[in-house]
Amino acid sequence: MSLYLSRFSKNVDEVFYQRSRILDYVQGQMINELPREESRVRAVSRQVLKGLGAGAIVAGNSAFIAINLELGGDNLPYGIALALGNALSFGGLGLWSLFNIINDWVDPISLQNGAQRSKKGQLIKVAILVASAGVSGISLVPLAYIAGESNPDGLKGFMAASVFASDLWFPLYSTYLSINKLVDLQRDTKFEKELIQTRKGILELLDDNREFLKADREHRMNYVGALEAIKECEAGPMKYLEGLLEKRGDEDKKLSLCSKVAEKGIFSGGLALAGSHMLFLGYLGFKATAVGWENIYGDLAAAGLVVATNSYLVGLSVPQTAVSVYNKFKEIILCRYQPSLSEQFALKMTFVLKALSLATVSLSYGPTVEIAREDFSGGLKYATQISVSLACALLVSTALLDITNQIVEGYVVRKGSEEEQQIVKMDRQLRDFKRVLEKSPLLEYAKLLKVLPAKLFNDLVDDTSITIDNLEGYISDHLDIESEGLLDAEAQQV
Repeated sequence: MSLYLSRFSKNVDEVFYQRSRILDYVQGQMINELPREESRVRAVSRQVLKGLGAGAIVAGNSAFIAINLELGGDNLPYGIALALGNALSFGGLGLWSLFNIINDWVDPISLQNGAQRSKKGQLIKVAILVASAGVSGISLVPLAYIAGESNPDGLKGFMAASVFASDLWFPLYSTYLSINKLVDLQRDTKFEKELIQTRKGILELLDDNREFLKADREHRMNYVGALEAIKECEAGPMKYLEGLLEKRGDEDKKLSLCSKVAEKGIFSGGLALAGSHMLFLGYLGFKATAVGWENIYGDLAAAGLVVATNSYLVGLSVPQTAVSVYNKFKEIILCRYQPSLSEQFALKMTFVLKALSLATVSLSYGPTVEIAREDFSGGLKYATQISVSLACALLVSTALLDITNQIVEGYVVRKGSEEEQQIVKMDRQLRDFKRVLEKSPLLEYAKLLKVLPAKLFNDLVDDTSITIDNLEGYISDHLDIESEGLLDAEAQQV
């Protein structure tokens, strides 16, 4: 009898550890809508960090007022407008980077139900953040030195600190993401690369369904209503997940050959703009280091460090934003423009905030134009002014428009109609679930993939070598050591 109970207990626990914690997230946060667990200390510390960071960034941008006023010349209102536009644009970019870093570490969604327990482990995650901060801080030393030396003695320390306060967050966030990406790429098995490929399929499906929420009222309410019905009948997380991942909208979204060529051309142009921006940053790093350190190898190393700490996000954001802008203009010209949820539910507020954002972005070119005017001549001067200013505009618009959407979304959740709140909450669910999938270890994703409906499973694993059998083998081989030790300990106690 004792042996039977031991085997029974072990089998039950094995079933428990074979269950994906992602399903626990679906049940707890998406179906039961439980409040996100967060200690008061963590909640307060998160807000304090955001407040201190925002204050530091606002204060730090004061270091760039003089260069904008200088570009304005005798036209003081123009110089003030440039100073304000530059401060708001790059201040917004810094805030966006800072908030993303904080959310990645202490936002409750990152901690819920253990669904996103890092495969690298918390110590490695801390090491990556510390290394990113160290490298990014070192890359800013030459620019901070220049900012200090170009001001009166009483302001040198303040101006140098201002550069760190305002300019640290973007290279820190970019470096943090790039190192994490490099660590993730250490997976060298074909099977794990195929798992990542299937996960991309689900992420694309979630993006498509978020786009579907912008469709006409009847279709999107049918989608939301079907999921609410699953909640009410308590069919369980798998049934809800099946409804959530059901393909909605047009089945065929293939682009024509001309559209593909045009998008690739725009993307390539965005890459060229990103490249010009990186060269300009490298030049600034080289120039700043040369002032205090007359060593060509040290100057080149400083330039390379500046480029390295910014390249990941610049190379990612600028081309993608360029393609997005192109597609928006194309949709407007062809009368196919689909308003966003914020535009549908709060048009006036969205229009005002986006107009202010675009006006701010259009005035962000001050330092770039002034530096290029002083340091370059002829065609190089104009090419630098145009290309780098465009790259900066595309870069900061990514952050400012994201902040705008978050503001409007929060307003609709608080002040919108019941139907509008339902739609926005569903959009949040899809977005947050995508984030959970992206951040979950491959083991947790593999457990989820194994229990997906047969049709969806077959669609995802098409063109891969993944089967139920080798998926079960992967899961068994990679179960957490802690879980396996716990299973053995419980079996021995019985």
